[in-house]
Amino acid sequence: MAQVRLGRITLHWCRTCNVPMLRQRPCGLCGAEPSPVPLTPPGDARPAFEFDLRLLRERAEEQFGRGAGGRLLPDGRIVLLNRIPDVDRTDELVSDGTVLGNITYLPGRGFQLQLRMVGAERLGAPERGWVVADDGALPSLLRSSNLLGPGVLDASPGIRPGDEVVVLSDSAERRVVAVGAARMTSEEMVSRARGAAVKVRSRLESRTTGGLDAVLRSEGEPSGSVGLVSSSDWGEVVEANRAVLDAEARRATAFVRDISERLGLPVAVSYSGGKDSLATLLLVLEAGLRPKVLFVDTGLEFPETVQNVISVCSALGLELLTESAASSFWRNLPRFGLPARDARWCCKCCKLGPMTRLISREFPRGVLSFIGQRRYESEARALKGPLWRNPWVPGQTGASPIQNWPALQVWLYIFSRFGAPGPRVSGSTPRHWGPGPALEKTEGGNRREGGPSGLGWNPWYERGLDRIGCFLCPATNLADFELVRGFLSDFSRREEGPGGLDGTASLAFSSAFTRWEEALSALPESWRLYGLWRWRRLPRGMKIYLAQRAPMSEALPTPPPVLELVLEDERVGDGGLWTQKGRFTRPLDLNALSNRLIPLGRVGAEAERLLVGDWAEVHPEGGVALRAESVERLQRLAELLREAVLRAEGCAGCGVCVGRCGEGAMTIVEGRAVIDAGRCTSCGACLRGPCPVTAYGPMGHSEI
Repeated sequence: MAQVRLGRITLHWCRTCNVPMLRQRPCGLCGAEPSPVPLTPPGDARPAFEFDLRLLRERAEEQFGRGAGGRLLPDGRIVLLNRIPDVDRTDELVSDGTVLGNITYLPGRGFQLQLRMVGAERLGAPERGWVVADDGALPSLLRSSNLLGPGVLDASPGIRPGDEVVVLSDSAERRVVAVGAARMTSEEMVSRARGAAVKVRSRLESRTTGGLDAVLRSEGEPSGSVGLVSSSDWGEVVEANRAVLDAEARRATAFVRDISERLGLPVAVSYSGGKDSLATLLLVLEAGLRPKVLFVDTGLEFPETVQNVISVCSALGLELLTESAASSFWRNLPRFGLPARDARWCCKCCKLGPMTRLISREFPRGVLSFIGQRRYESEARALKGPLWRNPWVPGQTGASPIQNWPALQVWLYIFSRFGAPGPRVSGSTPRHWGPGPALEKTEGGNRREGGPSGLGWNPWYERGLDRIGCFLCPATNLADFELVRGFLSDFSRREEGPGGLDGTASLAFSSAFTRWEEALSALPESWRLYGLWRWRRLPRGMKIYLAQRAPMSEALPTPPPVLELVLEDERVGDGGLWTQKGRFTRPLDLNALSNRLIPLGRVGAEAERLLVGDWAEVHPEGGVALRAESVERLQRLAELLREAVLRAEGCAGCGVCVGRCGEGAMTIVEGRAVIDAGRCTSCGACLRGPCPVTAYGPMGHSEI
């Protein structure tokens, strides 16, 4: 897939201490100059936690046999995972200053290691997943060719097309000469069938002179581990980067103080329970501010996320202001259909709407909200900059002190304040941010829920997730859904919920997850297998992937009809007044509609129709008649009426429009916006700005 460049890639590696470096600066442990690590953009590498390491080693053992995991990733090595663009989740595996390969998730097959040569060389001649090439095939293979069937001498049993294999030379040493994906079964390879046997991804490159024989006879450690010490820990990584971490923290806290002084607004931190908002919260505290903390419970959160928010605020002695979306998602699901990456109505209804209500209630004159947003997360966030206004949340000015921080910098900052994960911790100093209890490291250094201070990162990061949000978010990869599903399955047999949570929280979450699984079960099998519900219009990469693997003949359920205003072509002018008729595509509830049309002017009922000012009448079967002094004004009024009717008929109760009303004339009653006619000034502010109903109305899944 195409590379996505969102910012500079600054990762380096100290080859003396065998630790990653955030910048090209002398190592804080030994003073040596580090070397660059060639990551694939966007280059947002993160630490591999124990769960990740276990998954990687298990995949290695499953694909290549006993001992492969330990040879690929020896104990005591620092490992990073760098998410790269792909059809689903793919992470580059980085250790000892080099990229060893990828760990990728293949729908229908699960996680698979895809090694580069430096990773394959670590395996040597594996127990399984190997193919022996004829000496006669090696010259072309090492130049550029795939391994063809007639060039195969032998293959380990059980190889299937698509399996990862290492190609060995026909010599006593069984030297690894290439790595790639099988295109035949073991039996077909051994029979020397015609065609490509292995599609080669990476091959041995000569580091000597003297031709093929010299290449195959060359000895020594794989190129990615030459001269490196055997082990290091995250505490040492923090100390190696201490100068950069402290300098960047000073720059971020200066930004926090400058923006807060310049804008003069009340200060808050939007805390989601994720690592980025945790780092942001700590930076705002280090800047000397005592913010209020804002949290929206979407009703789709992991219970550990809610517990983390409560525990962190309690530990730091900060006031927590909350708003709940309650059942908004399930109430609006029939109206909008399944959420999609290109139609994220759920975010507006379950997060931004409640946030608007929270801010309008607690900060009627506006608020400066520090938000953990980073440029490396998406193209939209890379373009936004460190200071912005969100059109969906009136009254909120957003600012991010970590806008240009890569994920590794966020994690090392957190480790530097809390203590690093792992059996050995060095150099981290407990900090005290105010009225809450002082922070002390737990055994092993990592802060976990239920510890003495309750201050720490969300435990889902140590279960394989690198992004934590709503559990059913369409931006989530199928790999992450599978990890969550597997984790819940493990705990379904225990009395205690995930992470030691009480049974009530665990049961509520399990019930919501089951309800979501049932909603997906109505889709055709291939739509579930490949997660096609996550788009309204498929991206090009997914179309190519499906064309190669999954012919789509199954149709989706028909979406609900879309409400629209259809105007007649004829406009009649008479005495300086123009009229035009039209019809909404389904009948209208005039009783409910009369309240929501108040912002358009005086609304009255007459002979089973609504009169809006002196310019519109609306009939229960959907018919409308418009009047205006010019054709141009007629067009503007038609669009205004359409917008008001669509928002009224499809109201999701999100509350975004409530936050725009400066008169306090709007409230949410039983899941719908209601207007107080006595307070409404017909300014139209509630009709300006985006609304999920008109932005994400029911749509079919096209081009699939």
